[in-house]
Amino acid sequence: SGQIGAGGQGNPSDNHVSDVSVTAGGDIALDGGDGNTAYAQIGMGGNGADGDMDSNITVTSNGGSVTVDAGNGDNAVAKIGNGGAGADGEMTGFIDVKADTFIRVAGSDSTTGTGGFAMIGHGGITYAGDLGDADDFIRVNAGTSVEVLGGAKDNSFAMIGHGGLNNTGSPTVNSTIEVTAGTDVTVRGGASTTTDDAYAMIGHGGAQMTSTTDSAIRVDARNGTLTVAGGGGVNTTANFAQVGHGGHEVEGAQGGVIVVLANAIDLVSGPTPESYAQIGHGGFEDDANTDGVLSGNIFVNFDPNANGGVGAVVGGSGNIILNSTGGSTDAFTQIGHGGRDREGTITGNILIGKAANVELLGGGTRAYAQIGHGGAGSAGFSAPVAKSGNITRLETAAVTVTGGSGP
Repeated sequence: SGQIGAGGQGNPSDNHVSDVSVTAGGDIALDGGDGNTAYAQIGMGGNGADGDMDSNITVTSNGGSVTVDAGNGDNAVAKIGNGGAGADGEMTGFIDVKADTFIRVAGSDSTTGTGGFAMIGHGGITYAGDLGDADDFIRVNAGTSVEVLGGAKDNSFAMIGHGGLNNTGSPTVNSTIEVTAGTDVTVRGGASTTTDDAYAMIGHGGAQMTSTTDSAIRVDARNGTLTVAGGGGVNTTANFAQVGHGGHEVEGAQGGVIVVLANAIDLVSGPTPESYAQIGHGGFEDDANTDGVLSGNIFVNFDPNANGGVGAVVGGSGNIILNSTGGSTDAFTQIGHGGRDREGTITGNILIGKAANVELLGGGTRAYAQIGHGGAGSAGFSAPVAKSGNITRLETAAVTVTGGSGP
């Protein structure tokens, strides 16, 4: 393993309080290795490390890129943040990553190792403890593009946000998230070859966990395209893509304003079950439990903070397309809180500031395309649940809504 920051693999029950700053005149690359647990990290902790971790982390590439790429071995993690696979303890501190060219966060592209995840954020796999606090932030700023790409094997997720997979307990997860790109932002689920969780997301949460979050998300690609695309694979599930808190089988209240600004926005669901694409809190659920309240306004191509808080239309010269035509069962596309079987009260307005055209294209069984809160099966198993909020469209030439081949 390679690490800049206190801790280390299997470090026992030590608390770490110190800041980490890395600046380079060229590229900064974090590459997980070929061996098992051969992780690469800027931050406190490490795989299997215990103890509270409080560290502000700054990573700056002047003239180059920042890449966070998981390796081929089992748990060959790459991350900027505190924690790691199997790390326990409260993890806090801001994370500020800047590159003059591109920034990439990518799960392992190996088809042999498992658990090769990549993230800019605190947490990991099977972690325990609260993540972030109300004063923390995750800021990612690229001169060109930002890519968040799921991998090719089990648990090879990629994310900008706190969380991960299979946490224990019910942690509180906070920190505002700001992602800014000079051109495009791409959030694309992977193509896991066996089971699941090669997802990609900008937001807190992940998969198979319980957490509570109330933090704003802002994604600014006003000069390019925001692509949110579910992944593929063979006999797999949950290779989803999401801008929002929650994820796959994540319970607990999720809240916070979401602002997405782009010239064009493409949401495309994947060809495997549950490989949805969503802008909003929530995600996919498969049980009859009440999953928690979802809340917060969603602004698409409208900046509510512009003009002294009056707001202004930003971007939107291209189309907004929600395309579920190639989606498998439960591989939906949605702008709104909720998702398949996500049961709980939902509040918040949705405002679309501008788009040349808006197209919603439905697909197969429960592969719906929707602008609005809710989703298939989200009405409530035991009793109806409330969903409230206005949907407003300001500047759009045409709107097309096309049903698919399934219910």
